[in-house]
Amino acid sequence: MNNKASLTAIVSAFARSYHSQHHYPIIFDDFLAQELISGKESAMIGHNWAKAISFFNPENASKYSNKTDALNWVMSTQCIPQTVSRAKYVEGCLENAITRGVEQYIILGAGFDTFAYRRTELINHLQVFELDHPATQTLKIKRMAELKWEIPNNVHFIPIDFTEENITNVLIKSSFSPKKLTFISWLGVTYYLTIDTIFETLQALKRIIPTGSSIVFDYLDDTAFDPDRASKRILQMQEIAKQAQEPLKTGLDPNTMDLSLQQIDMLLYEHLSPEDIDKRYFSNRHDLLSAFEHFYFAHATF
Repeated sequence: MNNKASLTAIVSAFARSYHSQHHYPIIFDDFLAQELISGKESAMIGHNWAKAISFFNPENASKYSNKTDALNWVMSTQCIPQTVSRAKYVEGCLENAITRGVEQYIILGAGFDTFAYRRTELINHLQVFELDHPATQTLKIKRMAELKWEIPNNVHFIPIDFTEENITNVLIKSSFSPKKLTFISWLGVTYYLTIDTIFETLQALKRIIPTGSSIVFDYLDDTAFDPDRASKRILQMQEIAKQAQEPLKTGLDPNTMDLSLQQIDMLLYEHLSPEDIDKRYFSNRHDLLSAFEHFYFAHATF
């Protein structure tokens, strides 16, 4: 995938768009995501996910012979819950951070994020820095040009290969200011990295992020990689990621997360378990959406 845009970024945008169009109440309304996906991509993803019901739910696949019903089952149970709940959480935390004086927003692994074009009421308060792999970022910028989207002056695209480049050096070379309070979103990334890379990234950020700034990231717990303890849904997710050549690598221990962050002079401000996430975002629903097992949200301060 080194020379291609991330398939995960495209699929995540498809999931956010599908949720906005097919579920109610809407948890996270990304009404622009669909525009960044080509018609060919959308048709391909929809077709493949509908077919995937035989992989995810072989016992009941025959009950979903209708492609529309099969797609809805797969999207509702396998793709959407984690994607929309983490997006809702991070933008809620960002709104609160702005009231505390945050002036910069860094999106690590931005993919096809549409914040700067959806939340126009917030964009004037922030300098927004989108960091992602050059191939993914190039495709996104190309799509926005085709759509004739105007890129605000306070949005900055910073290409980076997280596995090979130093995030500190990359940010310092940009218009990022190490003196301004900053909020960082790091979603859908940590489980593709090694434990060392995760904490090295946090330490690197801490060296240039002023005290009082914060970061939100999601992560898998360590039991997700134990075949005897992991849920069926997570084991299937790992297999899909492997087939897409973007394998999941790492789970962290939620019981020691607070201590692990303290060891690099960071504080865990809020920590949501799967049960917390389910209660906050999926209670009283009458569809198939529910929080994913093994996934946690961490809001930490520098």
